[in-house]
Amino acid sequence: MRAALFHATGDETADVRDDVEVVPTGPGLVRIAIRATGVCHTDISSMNGTIPQPAPCVLGHEGAGEVVEVGQGVDTVSVGDHVVVSWVPPCGKCTDCLNGRPHLCMTGFITGGPRFLLGDTPVHGVANTGTFTEQLVVPAAAAVKIDDDVPWDVASLLGCGVMTGVGAAINTAQVRPGSSVVVFGCGGVGISVIQGARIAGAAEIVAVDLVEGKREHARQFGATHTASPDELAGVSAQVTKGAGFDYGFEVVGIPATIRGPTTRSGAAVLRWWWAQGAPTRRSSSTPSSSSSWRSGSSALSTGRPTCGSTSTGS
Repeated sequence: MRAALFHATGDETADVRDDVEVVPTGPGLVRIAIRATGVCHTDISSMNGTIPQPAPCVLGHEGAGEVVEVGQGVDTVSVGDHVVVSWVPPCGKCTDCLNGRPHLCMTGFITGGPRFLLGDTPVHGVANTGTFTEQLVVPAAAAVKIDDDVPWDVASLLGCGVMTGVGAAINTAQVRPGSSVVVFGCGGVGISVIQGARIAGAAEIVAVDLVEGKREHARQFGATHTASPDELAGVSAQVTKGAGFDYGFEVVGIPATIRGPTTRSGAAVLRWWWAQGAPTRRSSSTPSSSSSWRSGSSALSTGRPTCGSTSTGS
């Protein structure tokens, strides 16, 4: 079958092949025919070693498809079901799962063997998935059933970008109705944060991005105001009367924006953080390096509790 993979860390291009095989569907596993897959910067980070992945490795980790085979003992999905592939399936046994926090389970992310074969060579999948392929095998918990009328391309994005952003707003930050929110970065995850904040009932949502087209897009997804970094101080003064925002979301991932969104004292600041290849929650204080972003992200207040959020925030 066809699949796109990299052979070694540092590869700059993917190798698209038609001679990759998927491993057998053993007990507890599910085989999925991929119908659509999203493209995420994490795949580039996997290739260049920013997020360590064993190689060779099939790219892709947010996808949707149809169940074509189930292994022994699987009773959560059936052949023909439409599913979203999850790269953070709960194991049900670790401390986080047993304490009612399955969204923080990292067992499925850091365990599991090769899912594919290239001749006699075992091939891994990014985050133990590998959706840049025609079929893949994952644990049953990684196949999340959805309604049959959800379009494949829409469903595929639920596997990473959407749950990361929406989960950060609703579950991690727990945005309150009537609050004010600032979101730095209007890519796929940032747009999802905006949608999550809107669902949670935020009254003002300010989308900040260098690209005008992205700012215009953000309004379609729920932003009430937009600003370039240079414009943010004025917009903040208008929206918050100088008090700063109740919640700040850094969804760019560069030092200048990580250092300090414009939030009021005691507000929550959410950041994306990777540690040793696995997502975790921690505070940060990183020197700024980008003058184009610095003016918009410099702190207007102190005493901001800070935490990180990944797709596990959902």
